[in-house]
Amino acid sequence: MDSNPAGIACVYAAAEALFNQLAEELKKYQDWVVLGTAELDEFVDEALSEVADWELNFKVDCYTVSLLHVKACVDEQMKRLQEALIASLRRKAVAEKEQIEEFMRGGKELFNRQASTVEEIGKAGLEARGMVDGLAELAQVKRRIEEKNKLLRAMAAGTGREAAFAAVDLTEANAAWEAFSTQLQQFDANLEEQKTQLATAIEKQVDEYKGKLAGFASRWSELKPRSGPSGNPAVVLARIKEYAAAIKDLREEAARVAKEADAFKIEAPDLSSLNEVEQDVLETKASWDRYAEFLRERNDMANKDWLSMRDQVWRIEDFLAKWGKATEGKGADDPIALILLKEVSV
Repeated sequence: MDSNPAGIACVYAAAEALFNQLAEELKKYQDWVVLGTAELDEFVDEALSEVADWELNFKVDCYTVSLLHVKACVDEQMKRLQEALIASLRRKAVAEKEQIEEFMRGGKELFNRQASTVEEIGKAGLEARGMVDGLAELAQVKRRIEEKNKLLRAMAAGTGREAAFAAVDLTEANAAWEAFSTQLQQFDANLEEQKTQLATAIEKQVDEYKGKLAGFASRWSELKPRSGPSGNPAVVLARIKEYAAAIKDLREEAARVAKEADAFKIEAPDLSSLNEVEQDVLETKASWDRYAEFLRERNDMANKDWLSMRDQVWRIEDFLAKWGKATEGKGADDPIALILLKEVSV
């Protein structure tokens, strides 16, 4: 003690200030307890002599004064105040407990989430690091709950209530907290493992896409119409449209696979064959679309009677000129152009 006189002086100064504060508080109640400072029997015998003296202290005019109800009211109010203080303290502790439970629920949801892209892994990692930073704050919340529980138990004993009823139960939260905080701190390592697994899955997707693209190109090469229609042209055109739609799906899938492969520094699939097949399919579709349009126009005129067309021979001439021009510059590798040329040359 002698080695720290300054500290001892501070303690004494603080104690003196506290006692002064208590003395000031005592003054507020001195008038109410003054009778307790005197010997009442002796005081009454000396101060009162006439009946009126006693009556004056029993009554105010014609009313008898009794402080029993005042005392009961004060006691009731003090009891209600103490209960309100206990209830308020407990509500604060319950709210802080719910804060801890909500934090752990959010963490468990994060643990159970399966990231399927690099973006999701990055987002999960960022969220986990934010929660790790919040562990210290939550530890302080737990400490505050324990402090409140300590006071709740002490105050509940003064009201005749069981301490267990007043205190906030942290048994489950405390049991889960240690494992939760450990898992949260190790979450980054788990994300790296997920990232490795996802990279393997992306490599598999790239290989599968290459196989799908090769298969599509092979089927198109075998089934592509290389001459005029042997049956209903609408059937051929419908099949070509299916291939065009499939090309669109392959293009969208290629963009997705390439994006994910790039995120993992994996070589993306070569799309040169897709570009070639796409161009061939679209050119073939355009040719057959022209043929379908030609058939519609030809059939429209063929279905009209000669009398209605007699004065509109120019329409036939325009039709032949239009489709003759449509075949210009088309090579022998365009079967539809050859068919159109044959039709308009008849």
